[in-house]
Amino acid sequence: MTLFNVPLIYPFTNQMPFQRVYDGTERITADVTIVMSQNDPIMSWNLGSFTMMDAVDVIRQENRMRVQGLDMPGYQHSPFSPVDISWNTLNSSKEI
Repeated sequence: MTLFNVPLIYPFTNQMPFQRVYDGTERITADVTIVMSQNDPIMSWNLGSFTMMDAVDVIRQENRMRVQGLDMPGYQHSPFSPVDISWNTLNSSKEI
């Protein structure tokens, strides 16, 4: 499974499951890759001093799922046209 632009922190709600979307990901048993971009405006979201990159680091350290695409040039928020990030990622996956 490939997810694009997942807001691992969602600070615009008081509901904990939505504030910290990465919480509970240890229960995921599917093979999951998150494709994000450091240029995406959601990367500036935070909860206090906890940043979106901190959430990415938690996921990586726990080996819960892969995170890729952070340094792909030209990728901001949309992984689709005019950027081919999504198509290239999906076409190169073993699931297709």
